[in-house]
Amino acid sequence: MSTTGTKKIISFLGLSLSTVVASLMFTSLVFARSIDRTPVIATLTGFEHNIQSVAILADGRLQIVDVGGQLKVTQLTPAALESLKSMVQDLAGVELEKVHSQIVCMMMPMPELSDLQVATYDWQKNSWGRELTLVLNQINCAVADKTFPKQQWAKERAESLRAAIKILALNELK
Repeated sequence: MSTTGTKKIISFLGLSLSTVVASLMFTSLVFARSIDRTPVIATLTGFEHNIQSVAILADGRLQIVDVGGQLKVTQLTPAALESLKSMVQDLAGVELEKVHSQIVCMMMPMPELSDLQVATYDWQKNSWGRELTLVLNQINCAVADKTFPKQQWAKERAESLRAAIKILALNELK
C-alpha cells in the first residue's frame, strides 16, 4: 500500500499520525515497564515546583515525573535508601483513619506534593507487595476527604517520609 493510501486510511479513521505514534510509544513504555518488575515502595503525588510525582523503587532508584511528563531517574545512596525503606516498612500496615468533611473552607490550598502512598510489606517473605495504599494526603480545611494514620507516631512518621521524599526530589531539580 502506498504512503498516500495509508494516510487516507488514517485520516478516514479520524486519527492523526501523531496519535498513532503516541499510542505506539505508550505501548512500548507499557512493555518496558512490564520488563522492569522492581517494586515501587512509595510514591508522592501532587504538584509542586514543576514536579507531578515521585516514586522510590526498592532497588534505590528515585523517579521524578515533571508536569510535562518527562521522567528523571537518579540512584539514591545506600544509606538514604535504607532510611526510606525503614520508614515505609513502619507504615506498611498501620491502621488508617479516613475522614470526610461535610463543610470545607473556601481557601485555595497551596499546590504541593502531598499524597503519600506506600507499598505493602510481607515480613515473613521479606518482600514488597505490588499494591500501594494511600497513608497521608493534605489534611487542611480545604480538603474534604482526609486520610492519615490513627496513631500519632505513625502520622509523624508519614509526615517525615513525605518531607524526605519531597526534599530528595526538589534537590534533584537544582
